[in-house]
Amino acid sequence: LKDRFINAPQALLHGDLHTGSIFVSGRKQETIEQISQMKQQQGRSGRRTLLKRKTVAFDCEFTFYGPMGFDIGQLIGNICMGAFAQVLHMKHVEERSQKQ
Repeated sequence: LKDRFINAPQALLHGDLHTGSIFVSGRKQETIEQISQMKQQQGRSGRRTLLKRKTVAFDCEFTFYGPMGFDIGQLIGNICMGAFAQVLHMKHVEERSQKQ
């Protein structure tokens, strides 16, 4: 498996993709009702407003060639670890608040 990982690169990878290395800019996400209202207003005015959003991954000093699933696996792992840590963190916060 290690030989295949090293000697069969498929894509250029970020190498350190996690939630702290992704920026998403643009407008706030609208609810479904707000989007339908915007579409109705655009239909009446005859003009279309395009929502410009931009997603950027930065901090690429660990970039390398490797398997295509590496970055998405690392990102999903980071999200899962954050979710599990949050549960433990909340227990400590409750314990601290009970002691005070």
